[in-house]
Amino acid sequence: MATEPQVFPNAIYATYMTGRAGTAGALLVFRDGAVAGADSGEGQYDGEYRLAPDHRKIVGWIKVTLPAGVPTITGVLSAERPLSFEVPFQLPVELDPDEVYRMETPTGPVNARFKKLRALSV
Repeated sequence: MATEPQVFPNAIYATYMTGRAGTAGALLVFRDGAVAGADSGEGQYDGEYRLAPDHRKIVGWIKVTLPAGVPTITGVLSAERPLSFEVPFQLPVELDPDEVYRMETPTGPVNARFKKLRALSV
């Protein structure tokens, strides 16, 4: 009997991120293929994800938007205009809260940990 592929759960995650110039914490909501959230540095996150064909990871992208004058944790300043950029990601279906996941952003690499705070059942 074949087992059913795991589907990335709808959930809220506390996300802890580190870049070469600082750290940030964010709350991210993953729900039905959409991801949204905000971080401690006034950043906003919006994106999409899907289950990869191998059913072992999710793939997607997140658009990061920072208000004018806010530096990124990678050391880039948004200057006099808001700064927006997209970050592609690939994560395992089961996120290990002790594992550090590296993401390549247009402003530099970021290391992130994800802690599931609660599942979303509605």
